[in-house]
Amino acid sequence: MLTLMLTLCLGLSACQRETIASGTVLLQDDFSDNTQQWNTQIAPDSETRLAQGVFEIEVLGSQLNVWSSPTKQTFSAVKIEVTASSPSGVLENGFGVICGLQDADHFFFFLISSDGYYGVGQRKDGETTYLHDSSGDMSPSAHILPAPQANHLQATCNGTQLTFLVNGQNLADIKLTEGQVPQGEIALLAKSLFEGGFTAQFDNLKITQP
Repeated sequence: MLTLMLTLCLGLSACQRETIASGTVLLQDDFSDNTQQWNTQIAPDSETRLAQGVFEIEVLGSQLNVWSSPTKQTFSAVKIEVTASSPSGVLENGFGVICGLQDADHFFFFLISSDGYYGVGQRKDGETTYLHDSSGDMSPSAHILPAPQANHLQATCNGTQLTFLVNGQNLADIKLTEGQVPQGEIALLAKSLFEGGFTAQFDNLKITQP
């Protein structure tokens, strides 16, 4: 019987991975240094950097997605928590987190803006689709504190389920109708909607098993 169980287990990918208990911390970072090897770079229209205990993404170009992720770390299911703010720049912006990042054209995202809007969506085959609302755009919420105040974001990507809380308030609970969130990288994201010229700051990142 033991031999049979071992043979079956070798044929099942689930048996090859140790089950991770819900709530297990997968990654935690206060950005006091670059231990997690976040991608930092300077480009003509953007910059990603560690600065005085926070991670900053500066976006200068228009209609631009800029993100940074811990080098070579992928996750199959995550709950991402982070404190996010935009201390300066245009108010019509977007900043938050990414899960299931495959490449520049394939990922899921959770955003808020400096003027009190939020969005949950997908980048697929180069096209951006908002999933939280049939209007196909970001939506206002009184639970989002306006700039320059910081907001606590909590985004969960678990199989076919996407959930987004801001300051403890559930703003979106989405069941994917096609496929599921693939294993991929997580990232911090800043997005210029119409024009560039703002900086997003992130602190106290915590990623746990949903």
